[in-house]
Amino acid sequence: MKPPIIVVLLGIILLSGCTSTSTGSFASREGHVNGATVSVSAPAGSSSALYLPKLVAILRKHGFTVVGKGQSAEYSAELEMNAGVWNVQCTINLQQRGVPVISASNLNPGWGNWLTRGASIEIVADSAIREFDKKLAGY
Repeated sequence: MKPPIIVVLLGIILLSGCTSTSTGSFASREGHVNGATVSVSAPAGSSSALYLPKLVAILRKHGFTVVGKGQSAEYSAELEMNAGVWNVQCTINLQQRGVPVISASNLNPGWGNWLTRGASIEIVADSAIREFDKKLAGY
């Protein structure tokens, strides 16, 4: 017995929205951070703050000293989650004295985000953090 055409079409639509892309760039520099200070933030009132501990762990892994809110720092890192109805995107930016140094972003567009919202958000955030980790390794 063949499945009804509506079941087949629904399956195709759901799977077509489950793609992911990752982008970003960084300015190559010689040397290492060797304990340089970095402040970490997320937009106020957003779910982005949930992923800051993972970002902090990556920054520490690469030699940064993470300072508290309001303290002076040579670098600043911001993580922003945009979990819209159809698109989920996470962007991480690292700046040195206001100059962009590294950017990593991950986007997952489509229907799958609506159906598996929590998993989609987690996957996008983790992918952006992994991309940031790779780029930071070359900094």
